[in-house]
Amino acid sequence: MMKANALFGIKAGSGWKGKVYSSYTNEVYEGVTATEYATFRAYDTIVDSIKDYYKLIKNNYKKALNCDSQRESIEAIKKGGYATDPEYVNKIMSIINANDFIKKYDNIENLEYSVGHYVVTADVLTVRRTPKIEDYNWLTFEELTSNARNQVFDILGVRVNGLCKGVECDVSEINKADGYTWGRIPSGWIALEYCRKVD
Repeated sequence: MMKANALFGIKAGSGWKGKVYSSYTNEVYEGVTATEYATFRAYDTIVDSIKDYYKLIKNNYKKALNCDSQRESIEAIKKGGYATDPEYVNKIMSIINANDFIKKYDNIENLEYSVGHYVVTADVLTVRRTPKIEDYNWLTFEELTSNARNQVFDILGVRVNGLCKGVECDVSEINKADGYTWGRIPSGWIALEYCRKVD
């Protein structure tokens, strides 16, 4: 991948007329991970790789170009079918956060999180038992506080294992781990990158 200047791992379909390279890759089908040997697009330079990626997003995932946050953009790409990994969004956000890319390149103000009142901006935000990303570390609907459960029902009308977009919560403690800023709420811990602080 590095020799091919392929920053984004775009597969070379029948319409691709440029250079290619082949590599093993993991795909997830109906919850089962399978290792496959696939052909990917290769480039002369890193700049060519970036230009082609933007062209791909512009042509096939237009919703990703008009978003209010990095996560929302990546979610739009995932929903458009770009990746089969169910953890794709979390993995990309982990890379962004672990390397402080937002602070370095986006020049966004108020990057420091603090205790206070927040509203969830993700479609569904899992609540963790501890401020860490671990398998099976999230709470079920029944384990959320009654306030959280009521808000989920008011907004979605269905049970989900997490807080849906629009749910409000009070953060009483901040903890940084695994590339995220975690906020302590009555039910557990949430990643504040997927929330917006409200006055």
